Amino acid sequence: MNEAPRIVINWNDINYKEDEISLTKLVESNSKIIRDEYINFIEDIPISKNSNVSLNDRLKIDKKFSLWWMSIIYEKNFYKSPNIENCLKLIALKNYLIIEKIADIQIVNVPVSCKESIIKLSHNISRKIKISFQKVNKPRNKIKEFIPLFIRSIYTLIKYLYSSIKINKTIKKKLSNEKKEILIVSYFINFNKQEINNNNFYSDYWGTLINDLKKEGYSINWLHMFSSDLSNSKYVKKVNKINLNNNFENHYFIESFISLKLFLIVGLKYIKFIFLLFRFYNQKTVLESKINNHFFWSLLKKDLRNSLLGPNIIKNIFIYLQLREFFSFIPQQKKILYLHEGQGWEKALISIANRNRNIDLIGVIQSPVRFWDIKLFKSLLDEQKTGYESQLTPNKIAINTYNGLDLLEEYGVKKEKIIMVEPLRYKIINYKSENINLSEKLSILVLGSYVKEVTEDLVLIINKLSNELDFDYKFRPHPGQIIQNKFNNFKYDLSKNLSNAISRHNVMIVAGDSSVAIDVYLAKKELLIYLKKGDLNYSPLRNNKNVNFLYNEESIREYISNLIFKYKTNKNSLEINNIQKMYSEDNTNSKWKKLIG
Repeated sequence: MNEAPRIVINWNDINYKEDEISLTKLVESNSKIIRDEYINFIEDIPISKNSNVSLNDRLKIDKKFSLWWMSIIYEKNFYKSPNIENCLKLIALKNYLIIEKIADIQIVNVPVSCKESIIKLSHNISRKIKISFQKVNKPRNKIKEFIPLFIRSIYTLIKYLYSSIKINKTIKKKLSNEKKEILIVSYFINFNKQEINNNNFYSDYWGTLINDLKKEGYSINWLHMFSSDLSNSKYVKKVNKINLNNNFENHYFIESFISLKLFLIVGLKYIKFIFLLFRFYNQKTVLESKINNHFFWSLLKKDLRNSLLGPNIIKNIFIYLQLREFFSFIPQQKKILYLHEGQGWEKALISIANRNRNIDLIGVIQSPVRFWDIKLFKSLLDEQKTGYESQLTPNKIAINTYNGLDLLEEYGVKKEKIIMVEPLRYKIINYKSENINLSEKLSILVLGSYVKEVTEDLVLIINKLSNELDFDYKFRPHPGQIIQNKFNNFKYDLSKNLSNAISRHNVMIVAGDSSVAIDVYLAKKELLIYLKKGDLNYSPLRNNKNVNFLYNEESIREYISNLIFKYKTNKNSLEINNIQKMYSEDNTNSKWKKLIG
């Protein structure tokens, strides 16, 4: 009797062969089940066996809020927790092996970090699995990896105090609450620097909506959250001038609401949490479940420890207490708009704001919603399940894309909570300008992603192919991730206006998850999205049939070669037709005005 053949599962599609099973494709083909299973796992972090107290209770900073809801683990952000993708692949592997009764299994290109999880899974489902590990360059020793977590936390405490002192120069004007007021909570980035020098604040996040609200008689109160980059702190003095000279606009910074007393409270609370949470430091059961075959300790332990005893909890204590100070300082706001991105600080804002039932709290999703944006799908589960989700969700969610609306409804967000509004950042532009490049050579614009690795991979490929094939190219980096000019013949497009950059090229190649792909798509331009081999498809155009998704140099070479031939035959032949509707086409902000009232 012939033995059953060995099944080979390729973890990340490197050197992928046709007779192998792609684990990445297994995740994508069962994406809804796997996505929901991971979210449910995080929502159901187990209760400690050593005590009858959950992490939620241990991390309570007051009677109404737990810092667990601000933790890296609960946030589920791919950028902050890159091992989430490996967790999803482990779920796909587990589900496949349980359904398919396979005796002889080999998994190739396995990251070393997944070894322990796979071994535990194989024991639990009684399967023998042969593992071949991924060959990677030995990483350089990172100094911070050798610094004890406590020392790193104290450093964060001091650094955060320094940052707050640096920014704590704003004039905090006391308000009378006599006018129609609206509070906007946003990052102090993406503002027009030329306008602020003229004592006007224009935010690219919020576009023309602010002026429209002022015309309706609203006074705008801004609460700015600084990102980790403090380069914009030099504009704080400019904001002070606006505060003094503009009666319809007031600017505050979260970092301004700090004092020596608050700093000491942060330190004392951190010491308290050390004693309450130290037993969880090596407790694998927190991130493992034999019942559901989830074994994520080796993948998520760094995130858990950072959330419980590291710099993350220091930052979260600061933000929570500063938000509480801010809301005790300003008069009651009847309406609040905030950027709804699934960040940890949003949970603190929602919880504190929701303590006053008269507030209309509106979470604004500015960017296109991606299928794998699981950071948005955390506390939107059945509110009866755990009883605390109502503290962590806004009254309404304003969304500007039709596919995002469908994704939220599909996940279970109540229809009455989701409000369709006009896009504030996207501008309908005629990309068919007279200056469009109709030269003899095909012209390609490469648009970078926030993810540095996938962007650098793409630029290396295009730079190499430009020496082999007859085309020109330029590279436009993501505004939040500047790639160093370290490649030969590296050509930048640094024009300020994105629409002009798009109009000057025939073909756009977008790296990874960048939402600029939607701008290109709506401009009816030939579009290719490059995904790193073995990565999930994070693009906002993930299931769009008019978009090309390619993963390696060979396929891109073939794609460009075909376009060169097509372009030389007919220079006007590259336009995409039958595009899918993405945004509301109304530019009057009428939907916004109706929502805000």
